[in-house]
Amino acid sequence: MQFKEFQELSIQDNFIFEKVMREKSICKELLERLLEISIFDIAYIETEKTMESGLDDKGVRLDVYVNDNKGTIYNIEMQTYKNMHELVKRSRFYHSAIDNYSMEKGADYMTLNDCFVIFICTFPIFSGKRHKYTYTKNVQKKWTESWEMG
Repeated sequence: MQFKEFQELSIQDNFIFEKVMREKSICKELLERLLEISIFDIAYIETEKTMESGLDDKGVRLDVYVNDNKGTIYNIEMQTYKNMHELVKRSRFYHSAIDNYSMEKGADYMTLNDCFVIFICTFPIFSGKRHKYTYTKNVQKKWTESWEMG
């Protein structure tokens, strides 16, 4: 494995990304700007959070796992490898893993916290010139997809 000199590192490198995201004020501001919301306070930040259900199950390692004061969960990922099919499936799997991890046995499904999985990509996602794409599944009415420019 080849290592870069510290001066050559950027926010795309895992070491720097994690160091920056551990700074509560920066992490909070990033989430507020990306999601266009207001967060009163961040209660918890963990980098490289591992979630595993069983010995034979596939687990996940989340780059940055954040809880705010309302219990909303945010997963922030730096994505440098372009494979859109995998990215969509990974997002689905991460949501599922986070839900499974945060729900106690026997709990009512309505107790699930809101959850956002955010991929910060170092490459164009689609052929469009947008800088922000939002994918939403609305399970209360029907499954929908929306891609918005931010």
